[in-house]
Amino acid sequence: MRSKLKLFALFLVISIISGLSGCIGKATIPSASSSSRLSSGLGSKVSSGSNSKVSSAPALVKTSATSFSLPVSLSKSLNPLTTDTMTNLTLGPLIFDCIAEPDASYSPVLGLASSIDNAGTTVTVHLRSGVKFSDGSILTSKDVKFSFDLVKATPTSFFYSNIINITDIKAKDSSTVVFTITTPDTLFANLLTIPIVKSVPDINKTLIGSGRYIFSTDTMNGTLTANKNWYKGGSPVFQTIKLINIINSNAILSSLKVSEINYVFTDYGNGTVAAAGLDVKSVNLNRMVFLGVNSNKPTLSNAHVRRGISLAIDRKTIVSDIYSSRALACVLPFNPNWALLAKPADADILPNLSLASAEFTAAGYTTTNTNGALTSSANSITSLTLSLLVDKNNALMVTSSRKIATTLSKVGVIINIDAEASDVFNAKLSSGDFDLYMGEIKLTDDMDLSPFLTTGGAASSGVSPLSSTLSAFNGWRLGTVKITDLAAAFTTETPFIPLCYKIGSVSFTAGLTGTITPTFSNIFLGIESWHF
Repeated sequence: MRSKLKLFALFLVISIISGLSGCIGKATIPSASSSSRLSSGLGSKVSSGSNSKVSSAPALVKTSATSFSLPVSLSKSLNPLTTDTMTNLTLGPLIFDCIAEPDASYSPVLGLASSIDNAGTTVTVHLRSGVKFSDGSILTSKDVKFSFDLVKATPTSFFYSNIINITDIKAKDSSTVVFTITTPDTLFANLLTIPIVKSVPDINKTLIGSGRYIFSTDTMNGTLTANKNWYKGGSPVFQTIKLINIINSNAILSSLKVSEINYVFTDYGNGTVAAAGLDVKSVNLNRMVFLGVNSNKPTLSNAHVRRGISLAIDRKTIVSDIYSSRALACVLPFNPNWALLAKPADADILPNLSLASAEFTAAGYTTTNTNGALTSSANSITSLTLSLLVDKNNALMVTSSRKIATTLSKVGVIINIDAEASDVFNAKLSSGDFDLYMGEIKLTDDMDLSPFLTTGGAASSGVSPLSSTLSAFNGWRLGTVKITDLAAAFTTETPFIPLCYKIGSVSFTAGLTGTITPTFSNIFLGIESWHF
């Protein structure tokens, strides 16, 4: 039995990690605009290959139905760097371009950059030549620095988490930008999704981008007109997109149902828009639902107990019954859609009660004959009873906590659910007054686990800052530790328990066809080919 338990740390890792060698190796950057390749280790270079030209979108025959409409909130800022409105933020990729962005599998795709050199704490971006803003002026490194500096000065920006690791930005010359970062980050290119706006004195009055469309407005609504000078070329079917000013965000769904607007993004991941006559596509979100563990408590300081809890949880039922299959179950703390990892098989995410029981036995717990509860072999009076803190205002979390309590009872663990109002929940979390808690966090697209593993991190309550997982994670970012070794360190230690990653969606008018492949950073990916 003991030898089997020693092998447990690799049990999930071997079945989930695809055949890997080196730190990350090379992966093709799947961009229609470039034949780029990425070597993700530090000292690597992301480039657009020998041919820096951007291929044009395929020519399409226009149909008679070329009218296309989207929602906008003209009472709110349209500046994607400072807006607090998701409706306006999602329009950003149509008006602005970015240096690079992750695709649906979180592999970097070059945009305004012709190449990216990642050399530890220095990342050098070389811009494509000849890219023009919609007013005809040339985009330069000055505009890149201006855009990133604006985000750094705006803590409420949707992109603020992307720049936390950046300590300095220099416009080395007109086409070169040098980023200095605090911690080496092998996937730093995935954070360069910040829209590049033209540097002008009053950014809120004059908003100029280099994107596929040019924005204009009247007193009532707005319009997007195809940018004939877009650096990727091509000509979209929808030469003009109507922007319908919707004052109340609750009216967006109604407008979609009656085809006043044609396309809507939902990012909360709690299900698709329920309306007859609409089509739906999934959007990967890097938003993890997890079970936090207070390793400072004597019972939970034992890694066998933490692993036993993880093994006993029925993630598949949580995803199907509670999140209506709008989530992806996971046992590792990485998005299952990440290209570096193979998606877990059903066997990997199903509860394994025999292995869970073995872990509890290794921790010194035995099952009583009277009620099946686990008790300490050293003290038969003490049962394995844990509190599970949950925000009672979050219905999905409350339902998930009940499901977890039910499945853990099958291996003799007694869970007392502590449902509290949000303010009390946060206070207990901060003070460490919990055994387990239900949490959710949006991770940045470079798969940064530091919010869990570093002191003061957003999800670090109860996690030891001196964990072996943190050491392995830092080594992976540096390029000295393989992803398989990081996964093994996490599985051995289990400092917290991943449950699933949410899935968002776009809902759109039936009959819209073309290459509709939305990502979180660009829900309009492939819009050049869209038509009715």
